[in-house]
Amino acid sequence: MTTTEPNAASPALARHGTPDWTWQQHAFRAMNTGIAVAVYARQAGHGEAVETLFRRNEQCMSRFLPDSDLALLNREPAGSTCVSAGLFDALEVALWAASISGGLYDPTILGDLEAAGYDRSFEYVARRAGYQWPVAAELAGTPHVTRRRTADYTAVSLERATRQVSRPAGVRLDLGGMGKGWTVDGAAELLSDEGQFLVNAGGDLYAHGQPGDER
Repeated sequence: MTTTEPNAASPALARHGTPDWTWQQHAFRAMNTGIAVAVYARQAGHGEAVETLFRRNEQCMSRFLPDSDLALLNREPAGSTCVSAGLFDALEVALWAASISGGLYDPTILGDLEAAGYDRSFEYVARRAGYQWPVAAELAGTPHVTRRRTADYTAVSLERATRQVSRPAGVRLDLGGMGKGWTVDGAAELLSDEGQFLVNAGGDLYAHGQPGDER
């Protein structure tokens, strides 16, 4: 859904020197969350461009879409696999985040997530009759969690020249911990030449500029 609203009082109008600038609002649903875009711009279509980005990245990174680039990679045998440019970029960011966090974020935890019952989108997990999250049941009174996996993010390597992803047997990838935030950053890049804007993807958000007299 897209709406436009003239705003002659905005300081952005004075900066750009034209009466054509308007607030544009666009709302849609992707990545299992509601997403809202508000941007002060002269030309229409910026909200739709952000939606296109979200849908493209969802098709690239979702583990719940059986034909996504990530799902196809996870079904490949161990070894080296050539992936799409979009997935390669996402994996580079994921491994960078894993490295700088010392493994607190780790995209190789898919097997653990599935073992805990997170093998489908949250709304479907929550509908299971009598379902209790294993984390609450298993960790009550437990002073620490023992890591059981034999491989982590350091076992995954990337070769940009050929877009090759190499991983050992048993290692499958999940990008749920960074996909939305990374896409919000990409949306901010799309809107960076416009006026003020806000992109809110279920709490992963990016705000730019000052709203002037509007609060």
